[in-house]
Amino acid sequence: MLESGAAEGPEPHRTACAPGGSFFEAWAVLAAEGVRPAVVRAEHADDPGRPAARGITETVHPHEVPRPRRAMIQG
Repeated sequence: MLESGAAEGPEPHRTACAPGGSFFEAWAVLAAEGVRPAVVRAEHADDPGRPAARGITETVHPHEVPRPRRAMIQG
């Protein structure tokens, strides 16, 4: 999963990584589905060799991870 540091400066905003934040919530959804999410820094996303060397075969941004229906109703 790509963190969005490039768009937000050198480090992602803490609020995105905290419970309720977009990055945290996307991570939790993927983990609940049995996926083993891994973090890829945004500045390394264009280098396919880096994620591949770690066994990462697919990358997604937090906004691309569908929220579960329960979360949509509550939030």
